[in-house]
Amino acid sequence: MTKFDVLVIGAGINGLAATYYLSDHKNLKIGLVDQFTFGHPHGSSHGFSRIFRTTYLNPVYINLARRAAFHEWPFLEERLGCKLLHPNSRCMDDPDIIDSKPDEERILTLEKFVKKQFVGPFIKTERIETCFYTSTPTEDFVLDFLPQDHRIVVGSACSGHAFKFAPVIGKILSELVLYGRTTIPEFEANRQLFTLKFDGK
Repeated sequence: MTKFDVLVIGAGINGLAATYYLSDHKNLKIGLVDQFTFGHPHGSSHGFSRIFRTTYLNPVYINLARRAAFHEWPFLEERLGCKLLHPNSRCMDDPDIIDSKPDEERILTLEKFVKKQFVGPFIKTERIETCFYTSTPTEDFVLDFLPQDHRIVVGSACSGHAFKFAPVIGKILSELVLYGRTTIPEFEANRQLFTLKFDGK
């Protein structure tokens, strides 16, 4: 049986980001498992585009989003030697589709809205995808130790807005595993926001 120092369960964007940061520690034997093959459409990390916003009601998320946008993503781009973010000034598709079968009426309504609200020539709808994600009641992330076993760190329920935070979340999860605390002041000052809660408590 293969033994690992750290086993990451779930190879979505945050599991991959945590594994990436853990891999900086060459003395660790790291395992990464997922129930599906890479590139599958069964989670919330698939698709070709993301909306990257730094506007939130909660200042904690504003600060984490800014850290991701202006520090962590550029750091990864420099380190990897390739462009990861490709900013676009126009909204290109609708992230609000719920049913897996496209609703033609909703598509026409969206196209009319885009033509009316955005400057420039309308680009026809190119592709429609459905994304399923898990959400907590408060839409806050869960980045915490499992209460029954502090050897287990949970990173979950990222509520459909976590992709942009991946480098920050990956760093947080890897540092919690290794040190029990992080070097991310925006997270440390607000740990209670990200705690694992049961039955809404």
